Amino acid sequence: ELGELRLLTYDRYGRQVAAASVDLVLLQYGESQLTPGGDALEPLIILDPAPNILIQGGTLSVAGFARPLYSQPLLIELIAADGNVAGVQQVFLTPDPAGRHIAFSTKVSYAIESPTWVRLVISQSGARIPGIRILNSLEVLLSP
Repeated sequence: ELGELRLLTYDRYGRQVAAASVDLVLLQYGESQLTPGGDALEPLIILDPAPNILIQGGTLSVAGFARPLYSQPLLIELIAADGNVAGVQQVFLTPDPAGRHIAFSTKVSYAIESPTWVRLVISQSGARIPGIRILNSLEVLLSP
């Protein structure tokens, strides 16, 4: 049976901070056969914006590198402490056949009424098993 092991971390407001996953083959019978893990390269790297900075003007520029697992889009969300989503954007990337990082950049429009700390969350969900496979995040201060 094909399976997956996922590890997720959350901040004090219940927002996801990071996620990682690995595919498994689950055997009903027999001895366990452990296989060394794959590469340890970070699948999502956020270059812009820097953490804990003030963003103004209703648009946030986001840039980084990703090693997408599938052709599923990267989901970029701006999530406030109360769970409200201030902005959403998708980025479509084609995975590199050699597994190398791919540069991405986009702009996320946001709507807020007053200065608000949000968590910028970039994630990719699985194609075979539903749910988040990879995720990275940071906090920024948005202002109208």
